[in-house]
Amino acid sequence: ELYKSEAPDRALDAVDVNAPVLPLLNSMFKEVCRILCEDGDARGCMTVNCLAESSGSNPEIDGLLVSLTEASIDRFASLLRVAAKRGEIPRKTNFRKKALAVQTLLTGINLMSKVVRDEKELMSVVSQTLSGLGLSAANARSRPPTP
Repeated sequence: ELYKSEAPDRALDAVDVNAPVLPLLNSMFKEVCRILCEDGDARGCMTVNCLAESSGSNPEIDGLLVSLTEASIDRFASLLRVAAKRGEIPRKTNFRKKALAVQTLLTGINLMSKVVRDEKELMSVVSQTLSGLGLSAANARSRPPTP
């Protein structure tokens, strides 16, 4: 619980259903990039690091890591459903697949931040990816709500 309460993606836990989702998602990624690049030791996310190093030799720990990651994917899928209801993304979105892509982005920038130490450069990767997924904050503003 302490880890989750301090994680940069914690802002996604208390979403106001009346507020746009995509700007929140984009700002969460901006905060993640800032935190990652300000970390002089380039440690990144503990869960991502443990998952990357998992050897399968400890089923209890591996199960916990999988559970944490699946919970994050589920949270992204739920947020995307809210975004669809608000007209920010198409209602016919495959929420699970798009949530997997968002989780992959989050995992990837955590690992890439060990190499790419410039916040603007790391954020440009995030922006390009979110835009390609139709999840940029700019995309949300230009799409009329769906009935």
